[in-house]
Amino acid sequence: MQLPPNPPRVIVGHPLRSVKPATAAPAIGTYRGAVRHEIAGLGGVAGCAGCSMRHGPLCPACAGLLRPPLEAVAVEGAMRATAAFHYEGVARALVLGLKLRSRRDYAAPLAEGMAAAVLRSGTAAGTITWVPAASGSVRARGFDHARVLAEDVARSLGLPASQLLVRLGKQRDQAGLAAPERRRNLEGAFGARPGGKRVLLIDDLLTTGATATACTGALLHSGVKAVEVLVACRA
Repeated sequence: MQLPPNPPRVIVGHPLRSVKPATAAPAIGTYRGAVRHEIAGLGGVAGCAGCSMRHGPLCPACAGLLRPPLEAVAVEGAMRATAAFHYEGVARALVLGLKLRSRRDYAAPLAEGMAAAVLRSGTAAGTITWVPAASGSVRARGFDHARVLAEDVARSLGLPASQLLVRLGKQRDQAGLAAPERRRNLEGAFGARPGGKRVLLIDDLLTTGATATACTGALLHSGVKAVEVLVACRA
């Protein structure tokens, strides 16, 4: 997937014709490659996220194993929600490497797929923002992974990226929580400042949608008229 350096803004209902839809590919070898990468990563080998045998962040063969989401994506309060990939195999290795091993270069193939996905569906957003990571995670990782994705996508789409959301207080880690617990855990967790009429909200992963819903609500409460959500993967 190669994107033009400065593609024109796309209005809803008018996707860029030159961008071809992603096609599903057999997942044979996907998990074996991801496991090999996890093992190689322990030795500091900066190889492909999928197979670890070739130059990273993603070799052409493993890029062909990325699959689109298996089901439609929806977020409460959002005008639309889009995901680039299904959360499995190579895509999962990219997300985990970005978040847990500080592989900042893994953001590039994820952001490329995200930009292509939103170009296919179209967007009316004028500003891009992201779900802010917890401060402790940012310190440990060295960067905010969602911000890196947002800025990469913004460059591809030719839109400005701006931090409109902040975390309020300290919340439990969402991992391991059931859907109702995730929603309760994030009540009042985000504050927002207005940033235009329509905003494209970026995150790496959508599971129950609790985080995206909380951020969407905060943006709408701040005066934003419409929120679109774009994530790298749908679990």
